[in-house]
Amino acid sequence: MDRLSLKIDYAFKKFFVSRPDLLISFLNAVLEQYDSIQIESLEILNPELPGEAIEDKNAVLDICARDDGGNTINIEMQAHFRDGFAKRSAFYAFRLFMFGIKKGEEHSQIPPVFSINLVDFPLFPGVSYHRCFRLLDVNEPSVIMMDGIEFHFLELKKLGKALPELENSLEIWVRFIRDSDILTENEMDALEKKYPLLKEAHKTLDEISQDSRARLEYDKRQAAIFFHEMALEKKFSEGKLEGKQEGKQEGKLEGKLEGKLETAARMIAEGMELKLVIKITELSEKQLQDAGII
Repeated sequence: MDRLSLKIDYAFKKFFVSRPDLLISFLNAVLEQYDSIQIESLEILNPELPGEAIEDKNAVLDICARDDGGNTINIEMQAHFRDGFAKRSAFYAFRLFMFGIKKGEEHSQIPPVFSINLVDFPLFPGVSYHRCFRLLDVNEPSVIMMDGIEFHFLELKKLGKALPELENSLEIWVRFIRDSDILTENEMDALEKKYPLLKEAHKTLDEISQDSRARLEYDKRQAAIFFHEMALEKKFSEGKLEGKQEGKQEGKLEGKLEGKLETAARMIAEGMELKLVIKITELSEKQLQDAGII
């Protein structure tokens, strides 16, 4: 089964929006680690997917929900490094907090906000894969300024345990989300034995992965993210495209071809379909074969 990667925000949102019960299970696994709230039911406030905006690298495909206790929960998947991501997360959370009060209400009535962030890159020092931040006194941490806002960061790469060593539902969820596109059927079976609810997650992911429209949107989003990453390296790449022979047309052309081949190789490594790679890079299948990329 060629499954979608849940590290791509489009797939992550489509998966959990289609199964709020699984989202509840995942969120409770996150929140129980720090004795936070227990969610019984929730309403997803922004279930819509972005349509044409999916190709906008700046589109944010977060999930915003409200639970049975009136708490606001914002969940975001970020697969690629973003400078200032923690500050952006704080900005979104405090904005939700600010808009949580209605005209005429007391500030004490502002519903709590929980910010859940999954990142596939190192964000904080140390080896802990799950960190929780609250507003508290640095000299006396048991004294909390207010319990209305809480941040959780899950650094997916830092969960280094082998499958047999996974101990709790959060570790199993993180492994499933992080490796959804590369887990073998035997590994899936092993996860399901540890956590039977994952059978439903497995089934749902397979259904989405076989949906041709979902696959097309996924490819578009994956390409947009990929080229955003390429843009971050633009200065370096432009120097390479010049073939280090400024002013020499031959060097430029060779450098451009080299750059296209490098781009194609990275796209293939990211799991993009060959047809999409050929369309975007304007290279032929023979060129890719001659370069040893396919």
